Amino acid sequence: MPDTLPSPDEKEQPFRIYICGSFRDIQGAGRDARDLLDRVQDRLRALGFDAYTQRHPRAQELAPGLRPAPMTRRLEEVSDFTVYVAAPWGREGGWSSEFSDIQARQPEGARKRAILTHVDFPLSQVVSNEHEGHASEPFVTTINWESEDELVAIISRLAVHLAERGELPAATRRKGRLKL
Repeated sequence: MPDTLPSPDEKEQPFRIYICGSFRDIQGAGRDARDLLDRVQDRLRALGFDAYTQRHPRAQELAPGLRPAPMTRRLEEVSDFTVYVAAPWGREGGWSSEFSDIQARQPEGARKRAILTHVDFPLSQVVSNEHEGHASEPFVTTINWESEDELVAIISRLAVHLAERGELPAATRRKGRLKL
């Protein structure tokens, strides 16, 4: 038990979750990736989290006027938890390069990052912790999801665990993609 109680401001500040992923579909004309991220953000907000993608007004408030890569750096810095969401219909290039950049620049933040990949998403070896890519040192958890409901459940369970214990669950610290 901590020696001091949190201040009233700390008690009332919701847990911040930055959701980074592709806003563009592979085909270019669709909006499936963007719509998925927006729905996940909205569902997490409905659960009481301060969840946001780069498109949400909250992200603009926390990182005003920044381009995507610098915005990711700033949002990672001020967020309690960052999830990189990969879907087979979304482009990997943007979020994975931002993930690789943040891993190199702020390796100490790896303890509050997770990569959540759809079971049909072929995560590149450059990123994969299983293949000793950028997610391997320092280690970043990679977890598979199959449905949007499961994605929201995984994010919320990890966020609660991180908020309560200050780290992600020990079961997630294994190489490869996990199925929770």
